[in-house]
Amino acid sequence: MSRGRPSEVELRRTAWRIGLQTAGLLLACMLVVAAVLYGSVVRSQEEQLTASLQDAVGTAGTGRDPDHDHDHDLSEPRGGIQYAVLDGRGLRTSTDVPPGLPDLEVLRTVAATHVQDRRTLRLPSGGFEVLTVQRGDDTVQVMASTYEQHQERERILAGLGLAGGAGLVLATLAAAVLARRAVRPMARALAQQRRFVADAGHELRTPLTLLSTRSQLLARRVRDRTTPAEQREQLVERDAAGIVADTTALVAILEDLLTEADDRTPVPQEPVDLADVARSVVASAGAAAQEAGVTLRVEVDPAGPTVVQGAGTALARAVAALVDNAVDHARTRVEVRVARAGRSFVVEVVDDGPGIASDTLPRMFDRFSSDRRPVPETGGDRRHFGLGLALVSEIATRHGGSVTAENRRAPEVGALLRLTVPVAPAGRSTDRPSRHPRTPERP
Repeated sequence: MSRGRPSEVELRRTAWRIGLQTAGLLLACMLVVAAVLYGSVVRSQEEQLTASLQDAVGTAGTGRDPDHDHDHDLSEPRGGIQYAVLDGRGLRTSTDVPPGLPDLEVLRTVAATHVQDRRTLRLPSGGFEVLTVQRGDDTVQVMASTYEQHQERERILAGLGLAGGAGLVLATLAAAVLARRAVRPMARALAQQRRFVADAGHELRTPLTLLSTRSQLLARRVRDRTTPAEQREQLVERDAAGIVADTTALVAILEDLLTEADDRTPVPQEPVDLADVARSVVASAGAAAQEAGVTLRVEVDPAGPTVVQGAGTALARAVAALVDNAVDHARTRVEVRVARAGRSFVVEVVDDGPGIASDTLPRMFDRFSSDRRPVPETGGDRRHFGLGLALVSEIATRHGGSVTAENRRAPEVGALLRLTVPVAPAGRSTDRPSRHPRTPERP
């Protein structure tokens, strides 16, 4: 699992979720606006059509000699409105009355009752709005096609759909992008919190175990009445000093983890002697190596000082992680070498173990990438959390360096892990190296 990928996936999901929710809200608002706009257009069309029909009623059949009304158009149609007039001489119509009109039954009914009739008819030639009224002694029926009105409504709906759809897509994308920008700081903070918890659990486990062991030894020695008082006092004083030293180292590690948890915090620029760091780490790991049947030694290039700029506690943690990893895999020996290579100092940790599997090598510095390791005593295996070497990689990167791993070349066997840190800038490498908190020694 690569570093940061879960946070990126969660960030993308959250951004798209916010984008879709924003799009849903925008869609609801657009539907309300479209409904109001469409309703206003329909109402305006209805009012305009009603006014046109009422106006046509007053002028229908009054333009020419009534003796010729049945042969010719009596007046020019107004806005496409056609008419029919029923009077004592019979039925007179305009020349373009659509098939199926006029409605004679309605004309006779209105003529008999003098009650206005307004209806919408659906004919093979299209839809029509028909108004029939009694005008004096005449019964007038005017009719207007609703084709253009329906066409205008369809154009409005199409325009609203096209503009609204495009706006909705753009708004969704914009909302997702803006949401991702807004959520990114929160996601970064959450990732830093998770990383700090994981790193603290990994890095503080060993110091806390050692501190607990020393405390138990000190409690036993205080209760011991078989050892001579003077010797017991010396042992108690030694164990108490060890507890104080372990506590100091624990605090230094915690402060370093807090510093690393915030990417905005620069790496402290203090002179650190890598040779002293390597010797302290080897001395601390000596007991564990002896218990595992592994010989542990350190070699330092005598060419000159091995001072770099950085955080002493962090560099000590990095070297300790490399050494612990080598001791876990070595058969008989582990060598720690400190030397200069060009403009950098190199700490090489070499073991004579089985080497690194080809499928493990590309991902061994990824966070939470680890394999189960066999436990000879039980015949089973134990799970490692895959944080130690990932932390080494992060520390090296923050110091402007790098860490690599490879298998030793035949006939040699085992693995070679190399930590590279730039040489301290000129004028600062001769400063007195700071005393980095020592790695807690095993009791």
